[in-house]
Amino acid sequence: MSLRGSLSTRPDQKMGVDMPKFEVKFHTLIETRVLVEAKNEEQAGFAVEDGEGIVLRIPQQLFVEIKNIKQREPENG
Repeated sequence: MSLRGSLSTRPDQKMGVDMPKFEVKFHTLIETRVLVEAKNEEQAGFAVEDGEGIVLRIPQQLFVEIKNIKQREPENG
């Protein structure tokens, strides 16, 4: 299942009291390339896991998997 567009409301759907709201849990696979300095490949991997590196390409969303969808209860008042 793919996620089209952004996570915001589509122009043809206005958030309002007449539209039900859903809470959606999903996993995404994002590919990112970074440049790190390290002694070897193992250390380079650890550096990336620690959030180090200079981004070389804009991250790309490759896959979205919907895990759970549940309708939110209407808010009263």
